[in-house]
Amino acid sequence: MKSGGWDGVTLRLRTKTNATITQQIHLKTPEVPTVDSQTAKELWATWSKQINDAQREVTKRLFSSNPTTFFNFLDRHHARLNCYKPYQTELKVGYYGKVIIYDLLFVEDGRLYTEKAHYPTSTKSWGNRISVDNQVMYTKHYMERLIERKNIETFEALKVELRKDFLNVNQSNFIDKFGRLDIDTDHIIVQRDQVSFCDYQTMENDVGGILRKSLITADDFKGRQSEVVNHILDKLDVTCAVITTHEIPRSIVEANNAIEDTLKRVTTSGYWGEKFFNQPQSTSADKKSLINRLTSNCSIFYRPMTLIWFHKNAWFMVS
Repeated sequence: MKSGGWDGVTLRLRTKTNATITQQIHLKTPEVPTVDSQTAKELWATWSKQINDAQREVTKRLFSSNPTTFFNFLDRHHARLNCYKPYQTELKVGYYGKVIIYDLLFVEDGRLYTEKAHYPTSTKSWGNRISVDNQVMYTKHYMERLIERKNIETFEALKVELRKDFLNVNQSNFIDKFGRLDIDTDHIIVQRDQVSFCDYQTMENDVGGILRKSLITADDFKGRQSEVVNHILDKLDVTCAVITTHEIPRSIVEANNAIEDTLKRVTTSGYWGEKFFNQPQSTSADKKSLINRLTSNCSIFYRPMTLIWFHKNAWFMVS
């Protein structure tokens, strides 16, 4: 990004006695975005390939490493790879031993997907990857628009922006106060500096997720949109909110109606249903412990619907 510079302007004032007073005034020039829509498309095409190439590199390294060398590889190179900084559980998780965990990105048909990858380090389990879907997908249009609107110029900066936004949403106090969205519908994610337009989409394996379709930033707000956004967050007293509407309300009255409708569609309760297919030989206590550890790190902003893959064996959990 080209940072704004300072341009000197000389101001000369003439007094009643015809004396000239000269003063140097500095005006801040606006920042000039360097990423236009075409550049954003080109960057996303490049980074999409980089993400998937990185995943192939990680998979290849997995099969040629032991847990220690694999962890060290991820720790040293995560900035350029499709993953974030890894960590390892301090305690063993029964049959699976200690587990290496990190968040990763992958692209399919132009869409970005996120998941939390788990690598059991026990001798019998090493080489397997347990992936927990974060239930969030981003369309190609959303990613291109994000890159353009946030003036993102590097892959590292893109990862930082995605992580920041994910944490802002999932660590919002909206859940603590009101619960999770309990219906599959269009909605917007309201933050003070941006609004994301989303839909709930069921994938081929009948597992649902949140599809982020587009977004606008504060610079794009028009009319009363900024006022409405601030009203929604102030009224709910939250840093981020999910509102069941397909567009930003046009007035405070519409905003209040949307808030009322949303609060009818959230729940603080749920149930756990579990189906196990060809599960590995381990005790029920091991399974329960692993599930609790994995799901504690999943997205909790929406009603949890998590698919956990264990190679070709799957655990499907709905809450």
